[in-house]
Amino acid sequence: MKKQVIFLGSFMIFFLVALSGCFNNESTNEIDKFVGIWNQGETDLGHVLSDFVTINFATDKTFTSKEDGTYAVNNNSLVLTFGDEEKVWKFKYIFSENNQKLTLIDSNEKSATFTKQ
Repeated sequence: MKKQVIFLGSFMIFFLVALSGCFNNESTNEIDKFVGIWNQGETDLGHVLSDFVTINFATDKTFTSKEDGTYAVNNNSLVLTFGDEEKVWKFKYIFSENNQKLTLIDSNEKSATFTKQ
């Protein structure tokens, strides 16, 4: 009985470790979609992103634009943290047109659309 418990416990740990790798890849794949240079098109966000005509998302999770900072992808949201870390913007996002178009949506349901170069 003791051997069965040890075997079952070992199997469960192995199974959980294997599954955690699957979840991590999904997050990496989402981040990979952002990497590149994006040009702003239509927007109704007003002053929030009006100066962000082009945003360059790098593989090291940094971005450059009018202001620079870091980005993260959490629960279908893009979080932009600026260099001073006092300013944080959070957007829902939608990719379309084979991941070549990105729409960012703020908490008031206003949006800005970007096209990948």
